Amino acid sequence: MGPAPPSSRIAIVGGGWAGLAAGVWLARHGTSITLFEAGREPGGRARLLSSGDGEIDNGQHILLGAYTQTLELMETVSPGSTRRHFLRLPLTLDVPGRFHLDLPTLPTPLNLALGLLFTQGLSLKEKWAVARLMQRIKLLEPHGPSKLNVEQLLAGQPSAAIDYLWAPLCLSALNTPLHKASAQVFANVLRDALTGPRAYSDMLLPRTNLSILFPVPAVSDIQQHGGKVLLGTRISKIVPASHGVSLESPGQTWNFDQVILACAPQHAAQLLAPLPELQATCHALVAFQFQPIVTAYLDYPDTVSLPFPLIGLADEAAHFAFDQGYTHGRAGRLAVVTSAEHPAPPGGRSGRIRHIHQTLQSVLGPLPEPTTWRIIEEKRGTFECDADLGRPGHATEHPRVYLAGDYTLGPYPATLEGAVRSGVQCAKMLCGARHEA
Repeated sequence: MGPAPPSSRIAIVGGGWAGLAAGVWLARHGTSITLFEAGREPGGRARLLSSGDGEIDNGQHILLGAYTQTLELMETVSPGSTRRHFLRLPLTLDVPGRFHLDLPTLPTPLNLALGLLFTQGLSLKEKWAVARLMQRIKLLEPHGPSKLNVEQLLAGQPSAAIDYLWAPLCLSALNTPLHKASAQVFANVLRDALTGPRAYSDMLLPRTNLSILFPVPAVSDIQQHGGKVLLGTRISKIVPASHGVSLESPGQTWNFDQVILACAPQHAAQLLAPLPELQATCHALVAFQFQPIVTAYLDYPDTVSLPFPLIGLADEAAHFAFDQGYTHGRAGRLAVVTSAEHPAPPGGRSGRIRHIHQTLQSVLGPLPEPTTWRIIEEKRGTFECDADLGRPGHATEHPRVYLAGDYTLGPYPATLEGAVRSGVQCAKMLCGARHEA
């Protein structure tokens, strides 16, 4: 793909990872772009919320070695960053005292076979059942029409395997309950992570704040290649026509050749709702349902630590615990994530913290009270990746309006890799359309 025609002027609405990925690709291929982000900070649902001693991310993220496009783009905008900014570990699922699986650093599929063989918490018969299901998953077509949900896919699996292996993997990858989650998308993630090169199954835990991982260097890269990034600028109206697209915010109007809507589906739907020619896309966007993510940051005395950087808690209202002493040098800070819909503990936010504290004590033994805590609740954390979901493509009914985001048609769920893949693919498609024109 060569550079776009010099006359191309592209607007990108949304400065999350999809919009930034599209912006980096287009700017580096000679396209004149302007990226609009309503917030003061880029990064969408993976960014720094505050700075200084109290800096905190708007959620705890984990990447896989299989997220190749994300890692490649990080290296593009900040060479060497994937080595500096991640703690890379072989895939490990640990629920202290109940279950432990870790994959040795051996070639695929030997690492998976030996890892499963020496898994603690499953009988030999249960391990064989897991192996059979993994083989079945490998044979599923990556883009098949299956409407199976994960609960149906797991029919006949041992309860221990579901509770400690499959359910945590599904919640962490799809952020959707098993009875709703798409078996096809779940299989896509597992297939890429477990049957590709050995390094694809590695877990990558951020060692720095999420903005430094990609959003900040991406903005800098776009600007260095001639693009513009306007933060704190909310687009309130788009007006596509045969000759171009107008974007409006209070008191300002901009004109472009084409626009990529890289904002959340509900926000894109609001912009498209007044446009009769874009109603099919609008209807697809408003059909999305969402699932929450709750991250609780608890600061304990620096003597408190987990036995591993990441552990499972096997609790319906507290799923995973991360120890930022391993990754960020913040001894005593634990991040506890609860994915998807769940019964909230009574007592509001303080009740949730009490519940998490008691859950941690059941795993670690007696603990001092946390000195401080903070809860980040994303009620629309990700789109609900259900088996019947109709995901729109990048192109819309109007040749000058495109969509980018982890929710668009693709093999992955609402992950950073899904967002980056979508942004790059949309940019390539749009650039190709300009050449054809």
